[in-house]
Amino acid sequence: MALLVTAMIGILMQFTLHLYMHVDQQPYDDYAQWYIFIQELESKDNQFELADGGNDNAINLYSRVRTKQYTIEQNAYKPKVYMYGTETGAGYLPLLQHVKKYSVIHQNGNPRVTFKVEFLSGEKHEAVVTFPIYVKSGD
Repeated sequence: MALLVTAMIGILMQFTLHLYMHVDQQPYDDYAQWYIFIQELESKDNQFELADGGNDNAINLYSRVRTKQYTIEQNAYKPKVYMYGTETGAGYLPLLQHVKKYSVIHQNGNPRVTFKVEFLSGEKHEAVVTFPIYVKSGD
């Protein structure tokens, strides 16, 4: 009887460990991370302004709250979109994961920016965000 109880406890522990490892590795829901991405870009807590520069895969933003400039772009070697601090040693923050294709459509001087993303799951999203234009002090 003790052997049976020990075997059942072992099987139960093995199943629990397998379940824990599976749940821990599940990717974020693509729609949820897209929604959070756009919400943070428009957030009054960040107060992002559009800075000069950028290209089809990157955009430069200035945060009035943090008084720092950032670049948002897709990593060329990983399926992620990051926010990089433009100052030396500023670091980076992953914003979107499991990204197949990311693009930014904007023109310098135009506050409207279109963000497009296609996730590895095939899910596609597009949003237009209007940023104030950043003007450096003294300009």
